[in-house]
Amino acid sequence: MDFAAAGGVAVVAVLLVCLMSAARPTEGVGASALPAGRRVEWRAGVEGGVPDVPVVLDLSAYGPAADGETDDAPVFRKALADLPTPGALHVPPGTYRLRSGLNLRSGVVLRGAGAGRTHLLFDLPEPGYGTALSVRGRAEGEGDARPILGGARAGSRELELASVQGLEPGTTVWVFQENDPERLYTRPEWDVEWARHSMGQMVRVEGVAGRRVRIDVPLRLTYEEEFRPRLLAVQPVTGVGIEGLHIRRLDQRDGYIVSLREAVDCWVRDCELDHACSAHVAGSRSRFVTVSGCYIHHAWNYGGGGHGYGVSLSRSATDWLVTDNIFRHLRHSMIVQCGANGNVFSYNYSFEHQMCDISVHGHYAYMNLFEGNVVQQPFVGDHWGPAGPLNTFLRNRVEAQPHRAYGAIHVRDSSHRTTVLGNTVLRGAIRVQDDSKDCFVGANLVQGRLEWGDVPAGLPLPASLYLSGPPESWGARPWPAVGADVDLATGEALATGEALATGEARAAGEALAAIPAQDRAEALPAAE
Repeated sequence: MDFAAAGGVAVVAVLLVCLMSAARPTEGVGASALPAGRRVEWRAGVEGGVPDVPVVLDLSAYGPAADGETDDAPVFRKALADLPTPGALHVPPGTYRLRSGLNLRSGVVLRGAGAGRTHLLFDLPEPGYGTALSVRGRAEGEGDARPILGGARAGSRELELASVQGLEPGTTVWVFQENDPERLYTRPEWDVEWARHSMGQMVRVEGVAGRRVRIDVPLRLTYEEEFRPRLLAVQPVTGVGIEGLHIRRLDQRDGYIVSLREAVDCWVRDCELDHACSAHVAGSRSRFVTVSGCYIHHAWNYGGGGHGYGVSLSRSATDWLVTDNIFRHLRHSMIVQCGANGNVFSYNYSFEHQMCDISVHGHYAYMNLFEGNVVQQPFVGDHWGPAGPLNTFLRNRVEAQPHRAYGAIHVRDSSHRTTVLGNTVLRGAIRVQDDSKDCFVGANLVQGRLEWGDVPAGLPLPASLYLSGPPESWGARPWPAVGADVDLATGEALATGEALATGEARAAGEALAAIPAQDRAEALPAAE
């Protein structure tokens, strides 16, 4: 369906009357514009917020060369091995060349003097996949996973297991099942070995009684007996932080700058990450991770097969918060796939996109929130089959002219129950293909005109679906600063009834309020 031509389009003057009187933004979760059955409880990022871990060791005590040529990786490894945890290793200003990657154990915080002063240049010559900074725990083999005998339905917090041996309060576990072909494989080629067990969720054991375990949050999906639901215990790395660093890959081999697997309560903040070949930050089977305040840009390869990604979440990555980042010149700035769920991408700025910069890939990524971002093109069902239910787009601003075959926000390939609410589209249209059922699309501002769609006219938009007020980085700017209602009220052309696309300045969004990441992007150098 092309909502630009679907009828029910209100003129801007009528919209102003409705929104400025009865439809002011509603703080927090629970606004009436979003039906109760489409709400998700998002609880993303490091629990309790990112901690301020004190410096307990300085790399300078180990005599690094810091000349950009000498291999300083052995010096880093020695200092990291000596570091008392929890504690931060301070990396003074300088340029450090590392010819091998580093593994970060629980409690380690790697802290530079700022992304403009401390530079880590990774030159990994070995063939095959390479990772600069690896944060990886351990897990049981999938063959040792415990069968779930009962309780594995959406909303349940109690599971009956074949065995509870080794499980205790605090244990991180992965709940998963075999893929359901009817939901995931709209084409035979979507059935690939690397995407097995895409229907899953990371949770924590709160209690054990008999053969039953109680988990900390309700299951988001129902797991069917015919697909062998199981529970697998994980020993995660915890409390790892990467802060205040510029990290660049010099080599062009496949791999990541930062990889977090079986990681809980970890973070990457205030870093510049550039020139990965695959993903700059990759997450799988991890939970409660925060990526914030970073500048993530450019890649050595923009082709298919997982190249040129910014933050890539897959294999049941759960409850991540990716917020207040700048993404530049990437194939996909933000991508979720293979059962990534409950993640929040908020208040990020993405530009110079090579393809869709928000990609909800296939293999059943579900219940992810994209809120308040300024981007170029979101795409649901981009490749590898359907996305799962209740991926939600709230108050994003979409700037670019889409390819004529696609919408500015595009939903396809049986990606059922997608929500698109209160967004601003400067060019193009919102398109939901007929094979994607029970989608909720409404109160979006498209080329200067409101499309109420599935929202009864005049109902208020929520200010946020996971915050009760503005984020800490917001400053004195209006809250919210992005969305159909506020973009209408702040755009001079809109207030007079003009469509955004009638003037180049208006079409580029110059009359509209900026989010903090956009303001920071103004100080960046010109394109490489």
